[in-house]
Formats: sequence, structure tokens, C-alpha cells
Amino acid sequence: MFKYIILIIIIIILYIVFWTPYPFVWLLRSKKEVEREKGPNNIEKIKEGIHILPNLPYPSKYPQATYDLYLPKNQPIKHMIVWIHGGSFISGDSRGMRNFAPMLASQGYGVCAMNYAYAPRCHFPSQVKQVDEMLCHIQNDLKKDNIMIEDFILGGDSAGANIAATYASMYQNETLALKANVNLLNSLPIKGLLLFCGPYDLSEDFQKEEFKQFRLFMKYIGWSYLGHKNWWKRDERFYSSPLHNIHKYFPPAYICDGKKFSFMWQGQKLVQALKKQEIYVESRFYEHMSHEFQFDYQKNEQEAMQVYEDTLHFLKHILEKESTC
Repeated sequence: MFKYIILIIIIIILYIVFWTPYPFVWLLRSKKEVEREKGPNNIEKIKEGIHILPNLPYPSKYPQATYDLYLPKNQPIKHMIVWIHGGSFISGDSRGMRNFAPMLASQGYGVCAMNYAYAPRCHFPSQVKQVDEMLCHIQNDLKKDNIMIEDFILGGDSAGANIAATYASMYQNETLALKANVNLLNSLPIKGLLLFCGPYDLSEDFQKEEFKQFRLFMKYIGWSYLGHKNWWKRDERFYSSPLHNIHKYFPPAYICDGKKFSFMWQGQKLVQALKKQEIYVESRFYEHMSHEFQFDYQKNEQEAMQVYEDTLHFLKHILEKESTC
């Protein structure tokens, strides 16, 4: 009897190790992250002018359906920035916006920092569907307080940038949405995208020697997010790769990244793809910066502030241009 129990335990362990991505995911989640989100010296002063409503629920078919809302005090709100956090699709949360969101809200924008279901518990396209659920909820919920937003700007960092751009690739692109089993219900326009340090082509051959630093990481992250061990052979890798799905209604975008252990080369490719389609795009890339540099206003003050100023310039350009048409 004891031998059978040992055999069963061994089989279970082998199954977990070789037939699920969970061991790798657990290892990543257990790793102590260095805090990257360090605000500027005046962040507390900025927050005094912002209504901050944390951990609000939104209706969803999937778990972790909460968000933090940032609204400027005594200012009318027309534009809502919905932000999708990073974390390799398997971790992270909306607290990563605790500084950047108030900074944006201080300029008159509403900001909604949303949470979403982690992979591998929930696979693509669940997270894209949750973005749509969030957009539908926030516009209707704000109406109760007589706040009538006119449009959305989608933003995201790291994995969140991929999700935001993937949503945009399905926006007014019913053919792609149907292939990915996504039905978008949001009725308000997506005026622009803020894409920070994201991967935009999951179909890239990460077995190439030039990508050896990403090889193991992408093997298990792709497995977790797309839900298949041999995910690089599946169509989902294209549906979740916005670089391959640019269309004429794709929104204008601001794209930034650093070169060190990040996806700068894919961000640069996305810039070129948008320009080829004559879609307005602004960008900022740093050879000397690392992944997710843009939210650390202490260590990377100059570069982080430049990205913030770029963001405001981009938003002003796309929204003022629309209002004068």
C-alpha cells in the first residue's frame, strides 16, 4: 500500500513539473520584487488634489475584478484613462499606478487602474474580455454621479501593454475578435494608447540565439498565458500579438521602453508598423534603461519625468486635434 502511495505522489509531482507551468509561475511569484514605483518628491502634495477610491468591484465572469479610481477634485472629467498593470500575466496589481495615476489625474484626466485574472488560472483571451467589462462598467457607473465621459485612453505597462494593444487590435476589427472568441461591447471610442515596456509579438522565435536571455522565461509565460504547452504552434500566439494585427482604426499610440531585459526592439517594430499604416505615433526609447524604468522617479528621475511629459504632450495632441475637427 505504501508503495502505491509513493508512486501516486511521484506521478503527481511529475505531472505538475512537466505538464503544467505552475512550478515556474510559483517560483516567479515567490521572488521578492524590488520596488520600482517610487514617486516624485511632491507626490503627496499631488495626491491632496485627487479623490482616490481603491479596490472597487466591477462585474466580470473572471476573478480579481477590482479597480482603483482616481478623479481630480473640482474638475470636470471628459476623458478616462484605463490602465492595465504589468506582471508577466501572472502577477502584479493596480497598486503599481499609485503614483503615476494621481499625476495624470492632476492634469484633469480620470484614471482607472484595473486588476484582472492571472494566468495560468485564466488564459487568453479572458484578460482582454475583462478590459471590455471594465470599460462598460466604468462609463455606466460614473453616470450615477453625473460624470459623462466621452472616450477612453487605454494604457498598460509590460504585460498590460500587450493586453491594451491586443484590445486595440480587436477594436473595430470584428474578424480578429471573432477568431479570438472575443465579443467587444464597449460603445465609447478608444482615442489613444499609452504602451510602456510591453511585448507586442508573442509569435517571435525566442529560440534564436539573440533572445537566449528570454528563452526559458517566454517558454513558461507563453504556456501560462495562452494555455498550451506548445503555444508557439497555436493560432493564439498571433491573436495576442498586436504587431501582426494593425488596422486602419487602430488608435494613435505613445510607446516607450528601455533596452535592458525588456522588449524595446518590439516597441520599435510597432512604431514602424503604425507609421506604415499612417497611424499617429510618438515614442521614446532608452538604450541605458531597464524594463519598467518609467515609474521610478527617484532612481530614474530624468527619464521617468520625460516619459510623463511625453504622455501629457501625446494626450493633449490627440484630444485637442479631435476637438478641433
